[in-house]
Amino acid sequence: MSLESPFFSVVLATWNRAARLPAALDSTRSQTFEDWETLIVDDGSEDDTENVVRAYLEDTRFRYVKIPHSGVSGARNAGVALARGLWTTFLDSDDIYERDHLESRRRFIERNPEVSFIHGGFRLVGPPEAAFVPDARDPSRLIPIADCAVGGTFVIRTDILKSLGGFPDVPYAMDFHLLNRASRVVKIGVSTDPTYVYIREPGEGMCEEMRVEPVRDPS
Repeated sequence: MSLESPFFSVVLATWNRAARLPAALDSTRSQTFEDWETLIVDDGSEDDTENVVRAYLEDTRFRYVKIPHSGVSGARNAGVALARGLWTTFLDSDDIYERDHLESRRRFIERNPEVSFIHGGFRLVGPPEAAFVPDARDPSRLIPIADCAVGGTFVIRTDILKSLGGFPDVPYAMDFHLLNRASRVVKIGVSTDPTYVYIREPGEGMCEEMRVEPVRDPS
């Protein structure tokens, strides 16, 4: 394990979610695979976020930075710019990891060395209607969230992610746009191991259906 070059950099962007943040941070700290750093990017929060985070900074694998409010893409990209890991991944501040999430993705990487970008592998928590989102191309049509790119599940080689310029500054479907751009230059992999716990309410976000042919790994 090396704090200068961990295997994973976890970028956790947050905005006014102090009450939900401990569950996300605890799920990172409890990972069975321990070679990680977590970059907590406070996107201009006005609640108790900074005080909540302070208790975690005793573990030097956690790093904290506060930036002016810039939205999801801007906050994630601020974390990417600081990432020192070989691979960068994400955790939304109202979601959590299962304990073996990072271990699962490390195994995927070892089994599929040609892959530079992994996504997928989540368990959805929420009411039944939360499993569907408006299609960005036709908002009157609902599509399954399982057919969309979920940015929290992205695991990307850090050098590739930085060369792609990170997440685009668009109002919705930024995850899809990054995935689509990456699919033109690197091999994409899909995990079906549901170790990312995606907690959502109905009416959150829009997305576009994925249209790339990935390498699939069932575990």
